[in-house]
Amino acid sequence: MKIIYYDSTGQYLAVVAAAIHLNMLATAKVAPDWNDLKELPYFDGRQKVELGQIIFIGTDQLGNDIYILGSDGVGDVIEKAVHGINRIFDIHTESKFIDLTKKEDWLFRLGIKIKSLFTNSSLANRLIYKNILKSFTQIVEVVNDIRD
Repeated sequence: MKIIYYDSTGQYLAVVAAAIHLNMLATAKVAPDWNDLKELPYFDGRQKVELGQIIFIGTDQLGNDIYILGSDGVGDVIEKAVHGINRIFDIHTESKFIDLTKKEDWLFRLGIKIKSLFTNSSLANRLIYKNILKSFTQIVEVVNDIRD
């Protein structure tokens, strides 16, 4: 199975979810600090994430391939397109798209906007991190539901 975690950018919540899924992040009750997150591949633009590009992160212990995606609000369209292409070309690969955009609050979106203007903004990083802290437990639950 292919599991694709997506958020609006593919650089934050999707990366955190994929890292949790692949046991790259501990799932303690408290989210990792910003510096630990920055060590994750693709987090905060560490490696380039093009919107709409599905990026392979790793394979879990059950053989499922884990991906991230930056959807910029059209994740459902991308999901339908992938399923349509699979049907048209008779590809029989099961895939699950996990929408994390619902976990993004207005401060997160503001942080993303500031970051697009000022790439090294500590204010933007704080706003984004605050949302990660707030939604971390929910993301862990989503990932655990997918793994089970």
